Amino acid sequence: MIEAMANGTPVVAFRRGSVPEIVDQGVSGLVVSNSDEAVAALPRAGWGIRTLSVSAKRYNPISYHNGSVWPHDNAVIALGLARYGLMEPVSRIFKGLYDAAAYMDLRRLPELFCGFSRRQRNGPTLYPVACAPAGMGDRRPLRSPAGQPRACDQKPVGRDPA
Repeated sequence: MIEAMANGTPVVAFRRGSVPEIVDQGVSGLVVSNSDEAVAALPRAGWGIRTLSVSAKRYNPISYHNGSVWPHDNAVIALGLARYGLMEPVSRIFKGLYDAAAYMDLRRLPELFCGFSRRQRNGPTLYPVACAPAGMGDRRPLRSPAGQPRACDQKPVGRDPA
């Protein structure tokens, strides 16, 4: 939290200890009381969670780190939410990533894409110099929202060609 604030990045922090005195509500971040409020504070773009909220002063949807959507980071966020049993936001994140992949060549997600809001009948705006596909961007979300390995991750049945 201190490192993020030192860099001017707004934080979402739980109301614990001295957090309300450290975080300037609505300016340097948001102080929330429960997980529902924390999930509601996530900076969503419709395709995933942005690196920075549209309300932040330095927000720029075509910036590398100030408003773009990183598929790998979204998968990590979803994993953390799932560990706390927050399956509804996990499903929203996965749906956004899978919907975005439908617009990508061979359905392979890039390193990142621009953080513009989702528009009807348009895919996400590609980041001009993103690695596509990226080694980390091509990592499909580790498990389905139900926590089961996806069918495409299973080993094929049949003879081993070797």
